[in-house]
Amino acid sequence: MILYYVVTVFFLFFNFSEAELTVNIGGDVDMSTPRAKTTLHDFFKPKTAACSISISEAASYEDPRWSKMSDVEKGDYIWDVSVAIANLHGYSYSPRTMTCKAFMESTFQPQIKAETSTSCGLSQVTEETGWEDVILQAKYQTKLPGKKPITSLKQYQDLVASSMVFQLEIGMMTFERKRIDFVKQTGDLNIRPILEKYRGADQATSELYAEKIIRCANCMYKNGNIVSQECLNCTSNKHFAECEKYKYAQ
Repeated sequence: MILYYVVTVFFLFFNFSEAELTVNIGGDVDMSTPRAKTTLHDFFKPKTAACSISISEAASYEDPRWSKMSDVEKGDYIWDVSVAIANLHGYSYSPRTMTCKAFMESTFQPQIKAETSTSCGLSQVTEETGWEDVILQAKYQTKLPGKKPITSLKQYQDLVASSMVFQLEIGMMTFERKRIDFVKQTGDLNIRPILEKYRGADQATSELYAEKIIRCANCMYKNGNIVSQECLNCTSNKHFAECEKYKYAQ
């Protein structure tokens, strides 16, 4: 009988499914209904499906309607798309965290490219991570309506350059991939180390990255789950100290 229980516990520990490991990280928000009438189709298609390290050039590639929106309006849209993507994949991530992460990564610039890597777009996922690790190795796939399964690097690159919604989806799939690995290794469900793992830099840089996003998300939480410029500014060095009051959610 003892041997039976030992074997059972061993089996359960080493055979987690992704669904079993899905937790409501930073939850407390109804994930069932987006706040606005948002679908998973691309409402904001770039004028030029390309990425650039130049801020002005990247801005010229954007859908003009997107360029005219305020950060708060963009944040509201990304919040709603994040809810829809989470529902589509069966994830339960807080849209606060996903919205703050997108602003931290790109300041909501969908055509911006990193100077020193292959990352592009709202989630700034490198090709090595998005294509090689998430798509090829982990066998994750896009579930967006109208999108075909990704079978080549060229197809992946074209999708990143042309679809803001896919940029957010690959960001969330990458976050899920890293969370699954981290939880299996440590059993820790805390969001902070998972954000640090997503950043993937040296310890000090990754810790600051996570803290900025957490303060931004806590700001939204304390202000009634509303995207505001004050909260988004918590991700910047200039306003980081001002957001000390949002260090804790409670």
